[in-house]
Amino acid sequence: AGLSRLVDSNHVLFDCGGSRIYLRPTPGHTPGHTSLIIESCGAKAIITGDCFHHPLQLAKPELGTVADTDSAEAIRTRGNILREFCGTPALMFGTHFARPTVGVVVADGESYRLETDIPKHF
Repeated sequence: AGLSRLVDSNHVLFDCGGSRIYLRPTPGHTPGHTSLIIESCGAKAIITGDCFHHPLQLAKPELGTVADTDSAEAIRTRGNILREFCGTPALMFGTHFARPTVGVVVADGESYRLETDIPKHF
């Protein structure tokens, strides 16, 4: 009773002195789908939620799931995230990935992959 509330898809959960935790719209999977962005001390991470279901979707973002309610939008969302995060030290947490579930997005020819052998200081 009263333990939940609806928020906007870009809702900021925490913002204090250079650290932020906020929702980011990642449309295509389901209406209102969001991922979680964490920024602190110059570092950044994304917890993908359902916009990626398998690491293969980094190599082939056009591969969807039967649960995607708007396949074209889901493909665009995955592509946008991959282009934004590729080559940066930002961490990606693949919510549905088998271990290892976290890494950085790197280019792999004409595609992308999750590099999970990352420096220990992250």
